[in-house]
Amino acid sequence: MPSGTLLKEREYQQQREEAQLWHHNFWSANNAHFQKSKLEYEQSIQTLHSRPATPSELSEFYRTYLDASRTRHADYNRQWWKKNVSLLGFAAKAEWARAQRVLGETVGSWHLESTIKSVLLIPQGRRGFRAHGITVR
Repeated sequence: MPSGTLLKEREYQQQREEAQLWHHNFWSANNAHFQKSKLEYEQSIQTLHSRPATPSELSEFYRTYLDASRTRHADYNRQWWKKNVSLLGFAAKAEWARAQRVLGETVGSWHLESTIKSVLLIPQGRRGFRAHGITVR
């Protein structure tokens, strides 16, 4: 098995994991910040009015919170898109390397055309062939 092939697959996996970790860390911090801000707001309502916050007051808090977080969320969205688009290159290289590995292992003395058919198509008796291993989205 060519080491370059596995390297491309590992590189893609590492980049995906880093993007997922970044995503997880952002939303964990965002949720903690939201919960802290909401608790402070509810405590201030309790202190000022000696009662819990009403749904209307919580709605107002949420609108204010989202307005204050707009820039941070927009930055997150831009970065998330950049990370995902950059993953496309890593994914393409990894898939190409995997396809070369699979074809390289099965070619042997077979013709390339028959190898591709055997990898991608499975005989179905009198009904012909059925596609295998191909994902169309």
